Amino acid sequence: MPIPTWCLVLGAILLFIGFILSIKIKLVLAYEESFAIYIKILFFKIMLFPDDKKKKTKKKKKKSSSTTTKKEKPSNEPKKKISASQIIKIISVMKDTVIDILKDFFGKIHFKFIKIHADIGCEDASKTALAYGAVTQGVAYFIELLDNTSNVEVSSSSSIDIRANFISQKSWLELNCLLYIRVISLISLGIKALKGYLKYKNIQEKLLEVENDGTIKTK
Repeated sequence: MPIPTWCLVLGAILLFIGFILSIKIKLVLAYEESFAIYIKILFFKIMLFPDDKKKKTKKKKKKSSSTTTKKEKPSNEPKKKISASQIIKIISVMKDTVIDILKDFFGKIHFKFIKIHADIGCEDASKTALAYGAVTQGVAYFIELLDNTSNVEVSSSSSIDIRANFISQKSWLELNCLLYIRVISLISLGIKALKGYLKYKNIQEKLLEVENDGTIKTK
């Protein structure tokens, strides 16, 4: 029995949507003689730093003496302001929502270490040893922190090599690591952030309408 055309079209659409949602948005950090940051989506690469594009010169607009700017009349209506006590109330209400969004964000972000190569060298052997110990311990603590807050990938192809250089007394660094998040995770985070923003706006509007000693309804 032949498959209906609409089933093939629907399957193709669902397959395409699934492919889009599974795409990784990567932020690459690289250092080798110079520092570089760029975003990579599939085969597309967007350089963030350094910016190689030439800055366009802005043309200065000539102001004619005949044109006069109209000054806006100051409004007599008092501007609505939020007091310090109301700000504290907003923070107390929004605290759990913000923490939940941040936990979700760091839980969905993946850190992947591709290469960390470093030679630590100072003026004398004692300083080199101290600097080497501080760097290795700092890298270990940093990876452990990322491991506890997000997903860290150190694959077999990754290379982490930090050495103490007692001969040349010079330090150098080669770094290549990336952060990535899938489109579907980014969409879910955006929805959660939008809900949090709408909740904040709702609380802000209520605070502008009630007295300082009024109660805030969070639901």
